Amino acid sequence: MLFMIISEILVRLIELSYNLTIYVIISTGQPEFSQFCRAFTIEATTTTTTKSMTMTKNQMLLLLLTAIIGAGVGYVVYFAPERPSVQLFNQAINEFAKNAEALEVQYKKNASLSTSSKTLSLGVTEARGDKPLVVNMAISNQRVTLVFAEGDWPLANQSIILEPFIPEISNNDGQVRWKCIAGSVLVRFRSKDCRLGYGILTSELR
Repeated sequence: MLFMIISEILVRLIELSYNLTIYVIISTGQPEFSQFCRAFTIEATTTTTTKSMTMTKNQMLLLLLTAIIGAGVGYVVYFAPERPSVQLFNQAINEFAKNAEALEVQYKKNASLSTSSKTLSLGVTEARGDKPLVVNMAISNQRVTLVFAEGDWPLANQSIILEPFIPEISNNDGQVRWKCIAGSVLVRFRSKDCRLGYGILTSELR
């Protein structure tokens, strides 16, 4: 980018210097020489501009390739579905979905959730040992908090906060969705619907 700016400045300076030369020569009454300078100016400016444009196109192509490679690396590092943290997040959400139907009926009827707590098992064991991974589900303040238990897990002690809502404009017949952007689990480990704020529809996960 800096090189492109410097190149553009040099081009403008060359154009300005030649135009100034022509002005001085014309003012002193030497038409033959002025015509030569005009022709030389046009040729020099065109050549310099062409080179600058060529370099700019090459640089733009390089930037585009860099962006594509960066996007690919970013996906693998942050959003690849095989990452353990992503898998555990999805398992926790899927397990919650199995237990959410009664909560959704309650929310649609009363626009509120009753305080309660429950332990959900994710059906996997610790990396070192046979301790099963569980998620503690607590309901309070009109939201559900899922907390991964202590242990040798990528998401140990981290939380997911789910908040029910019914979209005003909806194609799902007034079904409850759950916002899932809050909590201590990093955004990059969450599903697309959670990251973008759409919320999850548990009927699609059960």
